[in-house]
Amino acid sequence: MAKYYEDLYRAREEKHGYSNWTKTITEENEKTRSEVGKERQTITKQDLQDAIKKLKRNKAMGPDGIPNELFIEADETTKEIILKIINQIHIDNRIPNQWKKGMITRLYKGKGEKRKMLQTKRHHSVKQFREGI
Repeated sequence: MAKYYEDLYRAREEKHGYSNWTKTITEENEKTRSEVGKERQTITKQDLQDAIKKLKRNKAMGPDGIPNELFIEADETTKEIILKIINQIHIDNRIPNQWKKGMITRLYKGKGEKRKMLQTKRHHSVKQFREGI
């Protein structure tokens, strides 16, 4: 079996008639790669503004340490920078690892032993939430 894969992936001399197919496939691959980011619609200034309007003040910050007020109070220049960053992430389809993390802190609601509940802090990634922890 190992010989099969060695032969399969070993560089070979080009057979007559395959060069056109190889060229066509290579060109199509390059064309597809260059169009992947273009297929995604960019996020507009209005989209960003609408999202910012939904943010609430005086909420706990996430692991990034950025409060909602930073976005709410941002001037137009800062919003343009934020928009460029978000669009680049959207086009590349790559979410920064820092954005995939969160922290859960248990809050005592008056039931059970407070001391026992407060001793445990659990850290989870967003992926774990989607998978049902």
